[in-house]
Amino acid sequence: MNSTENDILTIGSVIKIVDVHKVTYKGTVRSFDLSSKILSIETPSPSVAQLSDIYFFNLDYVADIVTLEEKQGSPDPVPYVNVSKIAKRLSEQEKDRQKQMTYIGVGVSPEGQRLMNTISKT
Repeated sequence: MNSTENDILTIGSVIKIVDVHKVTYKGTVRSFDLSSKILSIETPSPSVAQLSDIYFFNLDYVADIVTLEEKQGSPDPVPYVNVSKIAKRLSEQEKDRQKQMTYIGVGVSPEGQRLMNTISKT
């Protein structure tokens, strides 16, 4: 990263990031933690107008950061996150993965396995 270690990105500022693969991202800073070297930005979703995409970056893999528009004043409040709902969803997904593992047959042809996967979804 070309920025110095003392640089602090303000939440709400608009920045442009170039990663080590020369891919450029532009968005609003949503979170920044210098100690863990993690940065997240929000960009409008290209597919759904009301949604946003969130990108997370490890600053060790960022080549350059340019502040395009500095956020003035205090940052917007962080939206409420229902941790119990997320934990429940993760638990359900884990149970579903465990259930899917029971459908994997030993010595079954790939075509037979695809058929069983399709049947189990319906």
